[in-house]
Amino acid sequence: MWTLITIFIASLLAMLGMLLHRAWQIKAGRVFVDEAAPQKMIIPEITFASMKKNVLYFAKRATHTVAMTFINLWVRGTHKVSKQVEKISNKIVKKSEETGEKTNISSFLVTVSEYKKKARRLRERIKREEHLDQQM
Repeated sequence: MWTLITIFIASLLAMLGMLLHRAWQIKAGRVFVDEAAPQKMIIPEITFASMKKNVLYFAKRATHTVAMTFINLWVRGTHKVSKQVEKISNKIVKKSEETGEKTNISSFLVTVSEYKKKARRLRERIKREEHLDQQM
């Protein structure tokens, strides 16, 4: 810890020394400053267009990353859930085979499926009759 603090203080003193030396050179006239030549800007000029370009670039990257992460997690999650469902259903089937029980379909479901079949046949018959009536 002390070595880091010592190195930091030494670097600050070195920078101060370089700045003082440069100031002395300028005062003594040893450095020629050309006023006609444009000075380099340390901070570049930031325009609205460049700012917009950068914001759009990073926004696209961020949304792409979020979307891909979501899709990746979704695929992994559905795969794991389907595997768990398969394991559980296999256990249930094995257990029912061991006990010799047959799974009975409830009478309500049988009745509902029969009504659906009858309704489908009735709709088809009505369509056929309407089609015949229109042809005549």
